[in-house]
Amino acid sequence: MRASNEHLLSVRVPRAGGRLGRPLSPLLMGNTPQPLGSIRLCSTMEQTRAYHRSLYRLPVTYPAMYCVMSTAGEGTITNLSAVGCTIETDRPLLAEQDVALRLLLPDQRESLPIDEAQVRWVHGNLAGIEFVQVEPTANLRLHGFVWDQMVQRVHTIQQHRATS
Repeated sequence: MRASNEHLLSVRVPRAGGRLGRPLSPLLMGNTPQPLGSIRLCSTMEQTRAYHRSLYRLPVTYPAMYCVMSTAGEGTITNLSAVGCTIETDRPLLAEQDVALRLLLPDQRESLPIDEAQVRWVHGNLAGIEFVQVEPTANLRLHGFVWDQMVQRVHTIQQHRATS
């Protein structure tokens, strides 16, 4: 049987020990592939793919408080989903840092506590936050709030299109 990966890269692949007589990938075997002239990627690898989020994020501007290692700070939530947010902080955060948040959402009497969250990325004073542990009642409030805001946004878009 011919090497099944030839459509991906033009490399010589040793025949040692692959399953069903197929050669192992040179990277899995620890060998450096030997190019057969120029390397050519398959067309699907050359095409750029659109980035898709698993959950919609709302563009917002809401105040928030955060706590990192007993140090409190203030920031502004710039987008929000049911599982995370982007926050602009008064002091830069560090990637992979654990953080607790309190979101001050409009039309809510109490701040929304996010007991455990983690900083996933940082760019200056902006940080991407993933919510790790949210108390069930707060989680219900968060999901309800995000849903209501999404529905309101859809209605606004529909009204705008109807008047245009």
